[in-house]
Amino acid sequence: MFWKAKKADATQWARDARLKVESIQAAAGIGNWNAAKESVGAVGQACTTCHGAYRERFDDGLSELRSKN
Repeated sequence: MFWKAKKADATQWARDARLKVESIQAAAGIGNWNAAKESVGAVGQACTTCHGAYRERFDDGLSELRSKN
């Protein structure tokens, strides 16, 4: 994993997001769309938290890792 040797918090956010994605896949696999939808926000929040901490967003919408982190 990219973050493992770099940032413990980013590693945990990635793990949490992966677990939520797996729960979405499992729920969708059995047709439980309400359960699948419940986890979507948590995945987005994990991404937003990490990107807010470690990425720099540019005016054109693109972003890259901050060089200071």
